[in-house]
Amino acid sequence: MEVLISTSRMRECIADEKRAREIRDAIAEGHISYGMQTFDQSLMQLYKSKLVTYETALGAATNPDDFALFVRGISGTSEGKWEMNA
Repeated sequence: MEVLISTSRMRECIADEKRAREIRDAIAEGHISYGMQTFDQSLMQLYKSKLVTYETALGAATNPDDFALFVRGISGTSEGKWEMNA
């Protein structure tokens, strides 16, 4: 599941077509302060909670390469700001 909170930055990104590409990163960055999460952050939480297998999470990830890197402890490019609770 993805969670987007209507912050001023989000409203600006949605209103300005040129900033729309910032939305995913803004969601990832807002995980701690606003409780937002990307789909892949949600998958990571499910995986860490042992509710899904690695293979299932990887198969569903929007960016499998970054997901695999993050599982190994390496920050990927698009989700570099993930901070997940164990």
